[in-house]
Amino acid sequence: MNGFEADDLIATYTARALEKNHSVTIFSPDKDVYQLIGPNVNVYKPSKAPKIVDATSIQNEFGMNPDKLPHLQAILGDKVDNIPGIPGISKKVAVSLLKEYGTVKNIIASATDLAPSIRDKIESNAASLETALSLTTLRNDISLDDISCLRKTVPDRAELFDYLERYEFFSIRQYLEKHFSEDLLPKKGNKKSKNES
Repeated sequence: MNGFEADDLIATYTARALEKNHSVTIFSPDKDVYQLIGPNVNVYKPSKAPKIVDATSIQNEFGMNPDKLPHLQAILGDKVDNIPGIPGISKKVAVSLLKEYGTVKNIIASATDLAPSIRDKIESNAASLETALSLTTLRNDISLDDISCLRKTVPDRAELFDYLERYEFFSIRQYLEKHFSEDLLPKKGNKKSKNES
């Protein structure tokens, strides 16, 4: 869909799936989608050591629930996404602030209660912090067609690999060839999809 960020589309598809009481697994190496993780949502992170990222993983790595990650990213910044963050605020301080105040909005509103060195940084960057939060928070309100096409099925191995070869997704093809046997990615006619069984 033209005019929308891929992550916003993922967030919207996830929201629509949850409305229909589906469980969701997002296949992505991008940490921006971690904010979508919840009781019925996890992320499959492809890498040399692929793993499933869930709410417990987020707590262990970041010390907070997944829905707080956009606030953490807004405070700390992100060079890849050109988000400046607040200079001089460490991850430890940012996590502590979010544990106590919950949101960027509450932190800004409570700035006068903070230690002077932190208060000055928050107050002098309040406007950019609110802008950053709007950028780090994924949209989930895009108008979409029926999402039934996203139901998990078993792809045809030959067609999938031909597609990846044609559009030069060589690393993804190599990954699938290494990690998925022909039983999991069969040729057409060898195995029924879950929808057909």
